Amino acid sequence: MPPTREHRARGKPHGRHPSRRRSRRAAPPAVARHSGWRSEGHRQNRRRRHPCQGQNNLGPVERRARQRPDDRRRPSRGDQPRRRGPARRAEGPNHRPARHQRHPAATGRPHAERRQSGEHSHSVGGRIGGGWREPVRLDHHHQRRALTMTGETTASGHGSVAAQTVRDSTITTNVNLPPPPAPPSALRQLPGDLPEFTGRAAELLALTTALDRDSGATVAITALRGMGGVGKTTLAQHAARRLTHRYPDGQIVVDLNGHGVGAPTTPIDAMQRVIRAFTPTLPPLDDVAQARAIYRDTLTGKRVLILLDNAADTDQIRDLIPPPHCGALITARELVKPEGCTELRLDLLPLDESVELLRALAPTAAGKDADWRRLADRCGLLPLALRVAGSVLATAEDLTLPGYLAELADEATRPHRLTLDGDASANVAAVLSHSLRRLVAQDPVLAARWQILSVFPADFDRAAAAALWEESADSAARVLRGLLARSLLLFDETTRRYRLHDLMRPLARSLFERDPATDPSPGATNRLTAAEGRFAMHFMGVLAKADDLYRRGHDGVSAGLARYDAEARNIATAAAWAINRAESNSTAQQVAAQLPSVGNFILDIRLHPRVRIVWFTAANAAAHQMGNLRLAARNIESLGDAYADVGKTQRAIELHRCALDMFHRIGDPHGEAICLGSLGKRYASLGDSQSAIKHYQQALKLYQQITDTTHNISCQLGKAIQLANIGRSFADIGDTFLALNYYRESQDIAREIGYRRGESILLSNFGDTHSALGETEHATKLYQQALEIAREIGEQRVEGGILLRLANAHAQIGDVATAITLTEQALAIFVAIESPHADTARQQLARLREEAPQS
Repeated sequence: MPPTREHRARGKPHGRHPSRRRSRRAAPPAVARHSGWRSEGHRQNRRRRHPCQGQNNLGPVERRARQRPDDRRRPSRGDQPRRRGPARRAEGPNHRPARHQRHPAATGRPHAERRQSGEHSHSVGGRIGGGWREPVRLDHHHQRRALTMTGETTASGHGSVAAQTVRDSTITTNVNLPPPPAPPSALRQLPGDLPEFTGRAAELLALTTALDRDSGATVAITALRGMGGVGKTTLAQHAARRLTHRYPDGQIVVDLNGHGVGAPTTPIDAMQRVIRAFTPTLPPLDDVAQARAIYRDTLTGKRVLILLDNAADTDQIRDLIPPPHCGALITARELVKPEGCTELRLDLLPLDESVELLRALAPTAAGKDADWRRLADRCGLLPLALRVAGSVLATAEDLTLPGYLAELADEATRPHRLTLDGDASANVAAVLSHSLRRLVAQDPVLAARWQILSVFPADFDRAAAAALWEESADSAARVLRGLLARSLLLFDETTRRYRLHDLMRPLARSLFERDPATDPSPGATNRLTAAEGRFAMHFMGVLAKADDLYRRGHDGVSAGLARYDAEARNIATAAAWAINRAESNSTAQQVAAQLPSVGNFILDIRLHPRVRIVWFTAANAAAHQMGNLRLAARNIESLGDAYADVGKTQRAIELHRCALDMFHRIGDPHGEAICLGSLGKRYASLGDSQSAIKHYQQALKLYQQITDTTHNISCQLGKAIQLANIGRSFADIGDTFLALNYYRESQDIAREIGYRRGESILLSNFGDTHSALGETEHATKLYQQALEIAREIGEQRVEGGILLRLANAHAQIGDVATAITLTEQALAIFVAIESPHADTARQQLARLREEAPQS
């Protein structure tokens, strides 16, 4: 009997014995209308199988039906919807539908072929007895059970039904259903973008500009080169996602494993990976020429972007360049430049962008701006290290930013601490080591030279590398160029200087520890110790040349200071190495004894007094061990100057007298003159102007008697200094006109020899004299000129003193606000260099604030 509307609405099974009922839950309307209701277990069984699967995966009803003889076989509910009414009765119980009406699984055609032809669609066809039924909307489960029947009618809207023809009382219907989720396409291989991608705007523009063009008969090729961990792959993928409109036929990613675990990918394997993205059934190829032909034929006529990631060398990617209208984006650590390629060098991330990336990765981590910048610096501005550090801060609940900075303080262990457990790609030391293993395997001699460069704590020039390698500058240039091509060195085109990345340096020192047999000259420790000695000797010579330039005056002053500033870190490292090794290493002892004295003039300006105390104390000890009394006396005299600069005047006087006695005993009048002038300054600072004038005049007399031409410049400089000091002492006791005479004489000598520091001091002294005479406006102009020179040469002690005098001049004309500002600047300088004049600045600042009008 036909099912009633109530049966269908309530989901009651029709035509079954009550004992065969399996559940009383209502069935979905679509199931009730088309195939009768089934139990939940049967529906689950039907949901798991696919119409194109074999008999072993069929449901129980279909399996029993297919086991019958062909003449008794009848279509199951899995083959087509249940038909009721006159059409079903007319067909008879053993009726079999025509071949074209059967389920696609019965046609014998492969599933992939039917799907490609569109035969396997989400449509339902069949005869509905008694006329039209209402449009049917199927849920997702029944979409998978929908069967394709005859007809090509389309209908708009998900779940709608359209009818096309009526044949033999059969109405064919098509139901448009939402398509199932598409599987990942073999032609769309770019991974998802990083949400915290930061910076690289200029590089991104250069990449997209180079590749976003139709080159006609040529292919657009761009190579992105840089050291490991600098972000080449990330940037390349980010740029490729912006180029999908230009290359709509596919974006294929091929990992060439040029620097990684295992051997690099061979060109034939790389070509097959690209071909199989278009032709999955490609059989294995072993002929490179055949693979090349198929590769180019596959890509011809298409617009495909090939990302060749982590290339080893040019030979590896030469056959992988696609035909015209395609694009190739190459990433590599070493120089890879096929014909027609545009190269882009990827450098470290700028400091501000590095901090921005760290904050984006660890948004909840609290810390001062200075701490974030310090963390970025300890990561070496390397994007991989920055990502690791940011992720560690974001995930480690018990770790603070200051605590993490403490963990990364040791440079030797820092690369190994920058890692994420369970992620090999986030192990900074391992990623960087790929380049080192390849270098050792290919050229162990070059690897040994590169290891020697690890003694540099900062950037260096070509001459320094040649000194460490004991080679000529031209030979060193070729070696450096080879290391640059491998991205094992960084190069600054502005300064023309090289450097190792900070995270590479500790890895370089242990380069041959993993396999000592690969060391071309066994004994890396001895090799590095010898290189450290050559390093220290070289930079002691650099300091001596810079100091000599400074003493020559004129343009040599700025040239000498610039030379020192460029090598300040290397010079400081040389001094520290020498001090630590002086007792056990003869080269270190020599450097420790001589280095401070050969750069005395520049170090007096650039080095903090307390650092000078350490250096000259060690120099004095080393000189005594060497038995060099003249050198020891020079170091003791300079040590007295350093103590005076931190306010320990009595200790300074003791050291000056000791040095004076030593110079007198060995017969060195030039040394005696220096000590007498220093004693005069110490007495002047104590307010004893008469004793100061006495010692100044004795020193001036000795300078005038010296005829040794080796001390010509030094003697002229000494005369200018003593004349200026004598004039200053006469000004202190009120003899202004006599002071001016000494100032003018000193100024003539200073201008003749280009003594810029002396000029600044003399201008300041002239300003004091005119200020005492009531000529405040003229004094202010002289102070301004003196201040410009002091700032030009970076003489902070002189600058601070001039600022105090200039502040007094402004206070005298009633400009108290400017006077307060200038005094605050002077106080900041004196505090920074630990000058004893800081107390004077504080007292003057308090007085000026009391005099300032109340707002």
